[in-house]
Amino acid sequence: MVDVLDNPAARTVLRRGVNLDVAQVPTRMHAYLIPWTEHEAETSHRARTLYMIASLMAIETKTTQPPPANLGVSLATASVRKVLAESTTQRLLTVLCRQRESTVHRHVARTVRILRSEGIGVNWVRLTCDVDAWPWSGDTVAARWARDYYRATLTNAARKQIDALTDVPTTHPADPAADSAEKENA
Repeated sequence: MVDVLDNPAARTVLRRGVNLDVAQVPTRMHAYLIPWTEHEAETSHRARTLYMIASLMAIETKTTQPPPANLGVSLATASVRKVLAESTTQRLLTVLCRQRESTVHRHVARTVRILRSEGIGVNWVRLTCDVDAWPWSGDTVAARWARDYYRATLTNAARKQIDALTDVPTTHPADPAADSAEKENA
């Protein structure tokens, strides 16, 4: 897909498919996605997922940031950087985690578009796997997004309070303070 997205004409066609069912996308969009979907019914969850992700990737701007772990971490990043209010990211997360198979695509696309408009990156591979698995393990995916969101939004003060209560350090891999604390303890 990355090679396809290097083509400006392909990007333009793929962008037009955002929020459309597979049967409604521009005809040329099929030319770019058929290698991954030729054995899928157009109404299948997997086909809908691949078309949605391709459309969202086409609207993404280039970013030099490493991709976050999952959509929960992307939402947390928006909250921590204060580009979206914490109440907004929590509401988006809550709505996402309550979706059924028939509605998850629409809400994921909406959330990703909001994040991308604020310059927040998305891990496309992880998102594709998570949404594709939604019909049989949506609860597990939603729980992972929620845990990772709250883990990533813990403040340093809250981490210190938890550490004092549990005697187990609560560091986060993206936390520079955690790196320096680990070096001091070593």
